[in-house]
Amino acid sequence: MKKILKAGIAVMATLVISCSSDTHEESSTYGNVEVRFSSLIETRVSGTQWDAGDGIGVYMFRSGEGLSDASICENSANNKYVASATGALSPASEMDKLFYPMYESVDFVAYYPYGDVADYELALDVSEQGNQEKLDLLYSKNLTSVEATSEAQKLVFKHKLSKIVFNVKAGLGYESTDLEGAEICLKGAFSNATFLLADGGLILGNEKQNINLTTSAAGDGVMAEAIVLPQSCGGMQVYVSMVSGVTKRFDFISNHQWLEGYKYEYEITLVDNETGALLEAEITEWTVGETAGSVQEVTPEPWSGTVDTDWFMAENVMLNLYTPEEMAGLAKLVNEGNSFEGKTIQLCNDLDMNSQTWTPIGVNADSPFKGSFEGNGHQIRGLTFVTNASGNGGLFGFSTGTIKNLSVKGTTSIASSERRLIYVGGVVGTNEGTVSGCRNYVAINTSVTAVSGGNETNPYTGGIAGMNSGTITGCQNYAVLSSNNVNTDAKAYLHLGGISGSNTGAISDCRNMQTLTATNGNVRIGGITGLATGTSVSVVDCQNVGRITVESSHNECSSGGIVGKLANGAEIKACVNGGNMTSILTSGTKIYGGGLAGLNTGGVILSGSNSGTILVTGVSGSGTLAAAGGVVGYNTTGAAVHKATNEGSASSSGASNNYAGGIGGYNDAESDIYTCCSNAGLPTLWVGNATGDDNLLTDTDHTDE
Repeated sequence: MKKILKAGIAVMATLVISCSSDTHEESSTYGNVEVRFSSLIETRVSGTQWDAGDGIGVYMFRSGEGLSDASICENSANNKYVASATGALSPASEMDKLFYPMYESVDFVAYYPYGDVADYELALDVSEQGNQEKLDLLYSKNLTSVEATSEAQKLVFKHKLSKIVFNVKAGLGYESTDLEGAEICLKGAFSNATFLLADGGLILGNEKQNINLTTSAAGDGVMAEAIVLPQSCGGMQVYVSMVSGVTKRFDFISNHQWLEGYKYEYEITLVDNETGALLEAEITEWTVGETAGSVQEVTPEPWSGTVDTDWFMAENVMLNLYTPEEMAGLAKLVNEGNSFEGKTIQLCNDLDMNSQTWTPIGVNADSPFKGSFEGNGHQIRGLTFVTNASGNGGLFGFSTGTIKNLSVKGTTSIASSERRLIYVGGVVGTNEGTVSGCRNYVAINTSVTAVSGGNETNPYTGGIAGMNSGTITGCQNYAVLSSNNVNTDAKAYLHLGGISGSNTGAISDCRNMQTLTATNGNVRIGGITGLATGTSVSVVDCQNVGRITVESSHNECSSGGIVGKLANGAEIKACVNGGNMTSILTSGTKIYGGGLAGLNTGGVILSGSNSGTILVTGVSGSGTLAAAGGVVGYNTTGAAVHKATNEGSASSSGASNNYAGGIGGYNDAESDIYTCCSNAGLPTLWVGNATGDDNLLTDTDHTDE
């Protein structure tokens, strides 16, 4: 591994001169003296040698003329040299070899990492920190007036960017385990720039962007680091977000300049108090620098309960929100008919809604939110909402627009005894647009006590959305969710999911991390969504690790690690369940539980895996059924299961007909469980209702294998 050392000491690259008569055609201008490189590295992001495959770009041009089209020597622009495992540098190809001119002296410019150059400018982007070594821009311009000679030459490379490090530790009120999985984000920093190869200058871009720092465990805390562009840290913010949902914000209270080649190290001790922790900064080498100032934790002002709409300018397409009162103003404007279509709302601060009753933004399909809401990674805490007149509950009620990069935290209980549908999600009640990059920490409990009205009294509850017919991607639920439905009508179903209660759209790259509990009534519950139904409906690349618990007192219950009921052509693909499931029927006739889907009626499971334990308990009596499968509980009406894997266990009991299988609990004659599946779990019997020589499996002969 490589380690950042002192930047003042440069990367040394030696130019070894030798003659080559068979690799270069002589001309009146160029000789056959090839430029060769060997290297001695004394500073990098890490280590003391180049890594094998590292590439540098080299320019050779006439001395004293500066780097330009007119001064470049023949075939000597952005020639690539590549490091070997021993650290030696050699031309990437025959065309990249450099040869000294015969009658002129030359200057050299070189840089790392090798890239595309236009007009002697290199585009820089440090927004993605996954590979810091490729962000560590090194530059050399020390070699001037060099003539063809056998003497060794040295390229001296220097850092052109800055490095920041945050050492985060647990203080009073926190344990080191609270920091496991914590994320550190730098906000308000320029992340794009143009680097000028001619003189080593840097031109910052016009936009600022969030930079997620690379984190790693360090002692009793975490270390976060990033390579950043040299700039003033004034006005920037640092966010420490823990898996528990607690987010600490720190503001830089000085305008200290981050200089190229310098490393700035900050110590953070998290303290659970009202005044917050102070973050003091101290510079350590790369190169010794000046005092970096300090960063102080900022606590949002709680919502006063009033409404502010003065920020709204109808002619503006970009609008900023800074306070809870302004957020309440957005709700007022949308609910009065201003959809904000074609406009972007930017949240500029964390908000504390002070646990006051919140009326969602957007009433229904007639008065939805149609704009774009950019959360910028901020958190809205203390959120306690009600359902609006159309039964939508959440930060947003009904949205056909875009909601992204936001987290919500609080506690909400929704009780309904009316004959109406309710749609409750931490972010949005009903989504017909796009929700991306959002997290829910709002603990939600919904309860329906109406005893008549059929399916008009269904509750739909999800961590992100109650009902989704749009797109949800890159979202997570970290809150306990529960729902209760004592409606005795056979048509009424409780729908509960970690991401959405029901899905007739697309859900991808989402995770449920917490417990889901459903009681009473007919139940459709899934780690990601309770119901997925319809062609072109999908749940892709999602994961559930939360426990699912059901105690149903009605006719039918379907519980799935990913989807409770999969129907009518909807698909599950590349999903993983690691959560355990316990489903108990106290009255009624049928109960199904599966690692990926509880009940599959005409849906398709294309791939995925289960490592959870599936326990299903039915009710004794004539015709009662309990089916448990490592992948699917009950497979019927043309349903299909392809390429699914079970490493967990499934068991059923209590009913007059109990079925348990490693892949499927019950598979009827009209449906297919294909032999491309794999069962390494229990029971070893793949299909619970298989008997004798009939294993109820379909040989793999479909076209997608």
